[in-house]
Amino acid sequence: MKKYFSILTAVLLACLATMSLTACGSDDGNNDTPDIPAPSGVTPVSAELTTYAWFSQDMVDLLNIDVTYRDADGVTQKAEVGKAPETVSFFGKSYNVYPVKAKISTTRFPGELDMEIHYTKKAGVAVQPDQIFSFTFISQNEAYVTYSNGQTLGMKNPLPEVSTLSFKGDKLDNVIRRFNDSHDDVEVEVKKNGTIDF
Repeated sequence: MKKYFSILTAVLLACLATMSLTACGSDDGNNDTPDIPAPSGVTPVSAELTTYAWFSQDMVDLLNIDVTYRDADGVTQKAEVGKAPETVSFFGKSYNVYPVKAKISTTRFPGELDMEIHYTKKAGVAVQPDQIFSFTFISQNEAYVTYSNGQTLGMKNPLPEVSTLSFKGDKLDNVIRRFNDSHDDVEVEVKKNGTIDF
């Protein structure tokens, strides 16, 4: 499942929080994607997407987690999962999870940025059929566009995705397929005027 987040929503929140922009646009009837125009009289110079993901202990123990992304030249790069866990808090709950960060930038408009996660079972790991495991996956994105006047618009998505699943060892293969289907990629379209759609 591809994950979509409109940078336009983020810009609206930034406008309301700082009151520093003079024209934030108005709702066009679609509550998910307010119609907020890019600054007038300027052109986009660069855009940057940073995707953060966190994985629970059981995921790191049982799975090979491959995180890849394409840089601005279309070259595939790999982001490494951290070797030590960190504590993050979302929605009033704390998680002890392993981080990864992929940062992608471009100066090409229009263009595309993408990041993919693929899971496979680690070789040689013993899994008992009745053993209980818990997978927690968390992701959050931020994106910024810098314009020719030096202005930068964008922010971090305030609503991360948090998925937790507990299961028995005999279901591991099914869970891996499920996570590959639902947490596989972030695709971003950078439009000609510099707005970004996740």
